[in-house]
Amino acid sequence: MFPNNTKRINYILSTMNIGKAARWAEHFLDMHTNDQREFNPNQTLLQFYQLIEKSFDIKRTQERAQTDLAVLKQKNGDLENYIIDFNALASKVGFILSGNTKNPMLPPAFLKGLSPMLRRKIIEQKEPPKTLKGIIDDARKYEQSYYQS
Repeated sequence: MFPNNTKRINYILSTMNIGKAARWAEHFLDMHTNDQREFNPNQTLLQFYQLIEKSFDIKRTQERAQTDLAVLKQKNGDLENYIIDFNALASKVGFILSGNTKNPMLPPAFLKGLSPMLRRKIIEQKEPPKTLKGIIDDARKYEQSYYQS
């Protein structure tokens, strides 16, 4: 569909249409469009990706998210916010959270940050869940039964 780097880069720029990304794309287009309004980025796709990474500091954001994920803890009675925060940080790190791809690091990382009571309930089951979804489902179930009692 996009046979050359110019068309590929142009397509990527067309998707950058909100906020800081839109301003960055507009500036990039201004810098790489000649007087005849012809777009010529003079870059390989790899160079373009590296420029985006450098401009948006993606690697540093991932490193920060990895650190935050390692120290994330569930606050008292706040399971849903913990789940939201965990999923957001895991996505920033680059972990795939759904689909057929499973990351073996996610279930233990999630359990580590759970409240000790929920973690114990989940681990001490006859057959503890092995997937992140299973752990989250059980945590919700146990928290709900705890508050009902």
